[in-house]
This record gives sequence, C-alpha cells and structure tokens, in this order.
Amino acid sequence: MFMFSPPDPPNLPSVSVSPSEIVEGSSVTLTCSSDANPAAKYTWYKSDTHLKSIHEEPQFIFTSIKSSDSGQYYCEAGNTLGKSRSESVSIDVKCDESSTDIVEGSSVTLTCSSDANPAAKYTWYKSDTHLKSIHEEPQFVFRSIKSSDSGQYYCEGENKLGKSRSESVSIDVKCEFKNHFNVLLIINFLPENVLLSTQLKFSTNIISL
Repeated sequence: MFMFSPPDPPNLPSVSVSPSEIVEGSSVTLTCSSDANPAAKYTWYKSDTHLKSIHEEPQFIFTSIKSSDSGQYYCEAGNTLGKSRSESVSIDVKCDESSTDIVEGSSVTLTCSSDANPAAKYTWYKSDTHLKSIHEEPQFVFRSIKSSDSGQYYCEGENKLGKSRSESVSIDVKCEFKNHFNVLLIINFLPENVLLSTQLKFSTNIISL
C-alpha cells in the first residue's frame, strides 16, 4: 500500500562533527541533517562572518583545518515551505604539539644588523601596513605574540651616506599549546646590499601542568 508523505518544512536541523578531537592539519567534517518534504537544501554559516554563507551542501569538509578555522558554526535547512536553522556548534582547533613553530603567547625577537660607518639607524616595516614604519630600533620584540602578528616583515638601515633594506621574512604564528618558545630572528645585511642571511633559533621551555 502506497503511503503518502505530506509536505513539510524542515524541522530543526542537527549538526554532527567528526572527529570529536580536532587537531590542526586534520580532516574535519560537519554534517547537517533535517527531516523535510521536499528534501531540504543546506547552507553553512560561521558566526563571525556576519551571516555570510560559507558553504551550500549537507557536509562541510575541512581537508586540513587551521587554528583560524576555530569558531561557531551553524547550518540552515530550507525548502519551498520554509527554513530552519540549527544551534551553533563550537569548533576549537588544537595545535599539533610535535610542532616547533612560533606559537601564540611566545616571546619573539626580530634583530636587524648592518656593517655601516657611521652606524646605521634601523626602521621596521610590516608589508601589509602600506610601508608605514612600525618600529625604529635594531630589535623588534613581541612580548606575547598573537596570530594577528603573522605577516611579512623587513627592516631598513640608514646613515648619512644612504640606506638599504633587507629581504622580507615571514612570521607565521600558530595557535597556542603547552610548549612555549623564545624565538630569535636575526637579519644581517651589508651597506648598499640586501639580506645576506637569516637565522631562526629556537629555545624550548616546556611547562609541566
């Protein structure tokens, strides 16, 4: 006997997250489901994107999730009879603790040096600040670096005979975890010449909980 299913708008969608423990670089799948007739179409949102949709399938897959993907996500199910949205789920991306990258909360020192006579004065720039100087000392110290400090940095040495700038170095700040690092980044260049060498030295202090 044929059973007729009356048309229905989507009921409250449910969201599942797999896996439950999320580590940076892993594959993560969000799945949205709702009973609806006709079948619902799905749209994904991240709460800090001012309700701009970020995906339009039942599954939203991060093939290699990043710390910046952390946040609140929800889905919306809709058909010709109406729409309904799920509750938000929190995605908290943990760091891979085997990493030795620069992490949030670390103390990071950028040092610029030049063989110049008379001695050079130094200016630091971040490339995405439209060449506005951000520091005017040989050392640029982040006492507790943040992910927003990521970017391209370079320094410029100048005396009364002229000026020279280094090549840019990339600072990529990872999310915070138990291991804290003090990082020393040294930029060397000769007068009238660009960067000769860059050294990145790590010292690790592991704090036991």
